[in-house]
Amino acid sequence: MAKNAPTIAKLPPTLVPGDRIAVVAPAGPFNREKFDAGLAVLRGWGLEPVLGSHTAARKGYLAGEDGERAGDLRAFLTDPSLKAIIAARGGYGCLRLLPLIDAAVLDGPAKWLVGFSDITTLHHYLSQRAGWVTLHGPMVTTLATADGGSRRHLWSILSGAANRTLHFSLGEALLPGVAEGVVTGGNLTTLCHLLATPYQPKLADRLLFLEDVGEAPYRIDRMLTQMALAGCFEKLAGVVLGQFTGCGAWEEIRDLFRERLAPLGIPLAAGISAGHGSPNLALPFGLAATLDSDRHALTYHYPKDNGP
Repeated sequence: MAKNAPTIAKLPPTLVPGDRIAVVAPAGPFNREKFDAGLAVLRGWGLEPVLGSHTAARKGYLAGEDGERAGDLRAFLTDPSLKAIIAARGGYGCLRLLPLIDAAVLDGPAKWLVGFSDITTLHHYLSQRAGWVTLHGPMVTTLATADGGSRRHLWSILSGAANRTLHFSLGEALLPGVAEGVVTGGNLTTLCHLLATPYQPKLADRLLFLEDVGEAPYRIDRMLTQMALAGCFEKLAGVVLGQFTGCGAWEEIRDLFRERLAPLGIPLAAGISAGHGSPNLALPFGLAATLDSDRHALTYHYPKDNGP
């Protein structure tokens, strides 16, 4: 069973050229050409990618057997010589690994976990199991085609040079206000798949970031309703909406969130360029921040001795 999150967030150290970072495929199989191009981006930053023993494995819609994928991930999580772990791609499969990595001892220094979509599962696991700060952002295969701004932003966070405040390029204050809390969230569909499991996210006093892809408005409504009925929104501090790519008209999505979340009386901001579209700006999860909906800004509270 997943443990409660530690009271103090563990922020991974910044990366420097020469650092070894793990590349893992915990979910679906990947396109080899895009994968190799993404590795070239990492090497261009001076990093040394280390591939798992089963990274290239295949089993239908999964990147190998559950035991193979979990074994690679567990080895990477506990290897002190590795400074970060970046997922090859998302898809589906991380949920199947949680019982298989529970035995991993994660009381050592934190390391960055980078990814989005199905990797949402691992973000919440590492936050609640070990208190690690993780990074919702581009994966190896998406680095290959990411815009220059998304690449630079990802590296600026990993290297400790990012601005503390992230302004929403398409900002909309759907519900006004200012709130402070720990940033968490990710893919809405994946979050719903964690409900009623030992790994259900704890969202009290959190700033919840949400994004999705290919989900019709009625399905988004259904997922929000499910989360509300499960008590997920009780004591929630605020909500930030990213991209809802291929989910229908943004106006309908926007009005749906405003309608469903207005009774909570918390800030709701939209327009951050993060998710399945482009740009896809990396967001630290597990780190406290202040959301100012009216200013369309998210300001992170990095420790004075660690971070930008």
